[in-house]
Amino acid sequence: MALGDRAMGLSDLLSEEQQEQLTDLAEGGTGEKRNRKDAEDQSKPFPETAWTGLFATWREIVVPSTEAAPENLWSMFLVAVGLMLGRNVWAILPREIYPNFFVLLTGRTGDPRKSTALELLKQTLKRIGEDQDVEVLTGLVSTEGLFEALAKTERKRALVFSDEFRSLLCIAKGRKATQDLLPKLNSLYSCPDFDSINRKERSTRIVEPFVSLVTATAREYVEDLLGNLDVVGGMLNRFIIVEGKTQPPKPFAKFPSPEHWGKLTGPLCKVRDYWKANPSCLEFDSRAHDLWGEWYIAWKKERDELDPKRRDLTARTSEHVLKISLVYSALAQEREISARSLITGIKIGEWLEGNVLRAFEDVGLDSFSKAEKLILSKIRSKGRLFRRVLQQAAGARGINARMFGDVLKTLHENGHIKITGDKALSGQKTILVEYVADNT
Repeated sequence: MALGDRAMGLSDLLSEEQQEQLTDLAEGGTGEKRNRKDAEDQSKPFPETAWTGLFATWREIVVPSTEAAPENLWSMFLVAVGLMLGRNVWAILPREIYPNFFVLLTGRTGDPRKSTALELLKQTLKRIGEDQDVEVLTGLVSTEGLFEALAKTERKRALVFSDEFRSLLCIAKGRKATQDLLPKLNSLYSCPDFDSINRKERSTRIVEPFVSLVTATAREYVEDLLGNLDVVGGMLNRFIIVEGKTQPPKPFAKFPSPEHWGKLTGPLCKVRDYWKANPSCLEFDSRAHDLWGEWYIAWKKERDELDPKRRDLTARTSEHVLKISLVYSALAQEREISARSLITGIKIGEWLEGNVLRAFEDVGLDSFSKAEKLILSKIRSKGRLFRRVLQQAAGARGINARMFGDVLKTLHENGHIKITGDKALSGQKTILVEYVADNT
């Protein structure tokens, strides 16, 4: 049962003030009721500037055809355009950067409409004639299978799709023969000039591969498989983490008509043909050059204040910004990365950075530490809470009564909170939990 539903069901048990506190926690709180938001709720809206040019055309065509979150659909078009461009456009800062993307859709199981979003991506490639040249690999089970597909031709482009991120992790962390899958994917993310796998029976060599990857998961579904090594090793920060709200039910949604597709595919083909005929390294124009310098320095300074885990999770934000800006400039057939495209890339990159922190900053924490962090965050956000309300909010997040009591005791003993009694109008004693500000 959702926290909001629980709040509605407690009207006969809680005082008016307690009901107000519980409802405020359920709805996230606004204005004066919420001075400090929980880290997990500090979600900024997806930047409207992302929907420009052909991205705006894409939204117009596909958003009405599915219940999938618009943000998820945006990421599918980003991947499709990157695969269409391949190695024909790139940037150098400091190494060559290509428009391939690793995308992880997060959210509740079943909500993201993953299959529909992927089908729209594949339909886009098909309708611009790229489906024969782009290898779509579903149900990836081995490094050999991946490399054999990429070895068919030089500069082979491939889309790896794993319906569930957990399955990909299980394969990569399971049999000894597949334990090099994640390291190889990490390497392919950088679009190396060549790579190979060496086995006793035979070796497979690939030349100038171009690989994008799309997968999805509910956050809690992979927590037991992720550890600090996945953060420190840089696997998670290669992904752009996309989480959006599923659209309202559409019982009669239909895929776009051929006429609608034509509004998109004609301009896309012109863009593709232009860069095939004019493969280019895109540098910053003068305004974008100054903007990048200012933003990058500020971003680096902010990172100095982050804890090591947050630094590792966000280590590639600047690279994501550059890749996204590259795509927007390429779609506009700009010979340089413009300030307009870079501003769009920066806004999206900062949104993505918030997503990865909300989704995975608790990787490696045990259940008690996660409960402690959540409960303290709730108390801090309100200043003080009725114990009963706080326990109800914690219960809605899967924290049972015993762990709740142990966490409260630990927080009290360590001086983070104080617990006091108060009397309601009925004369019944209630317990208040108050946050103790750190004045050190």
